[in-house]
Amino acid sequence: MLWHNNNNTSSALQGAKNKARGVVAGVADFTLVTDGGVVFIELKLPGERQKPEQQNFEVKVLMKGAKYYIVYSFEEFKTLIQKLYGSN
Repeated sequence: MLWHNNNNTSSALQGAKNKARGVVAGVADFTLVTDGGVVFIELKLPGERQKPEQQNFEVKVLMKGAKYYIVYSFEEFKTLIQKLYGSN
């Protein structure tokens, strides 16, 4: 129950097409459904910061009672998934 939200575009034209299809700026990179609810996970390289749209999305998610995490490495991502969803 983990999926990637493909909200990155390679061009302005593709961005316009994606927006028309319902892609929303700032949505986290991954969505995970657990027994405890929905979790959003944003991937960043070390030193990177959230864009304003991502910060806005995080605030909205937290206000709805969902969880939101930012991870900075593949190891941190794996550890988080194991913690939230179990190691199976």
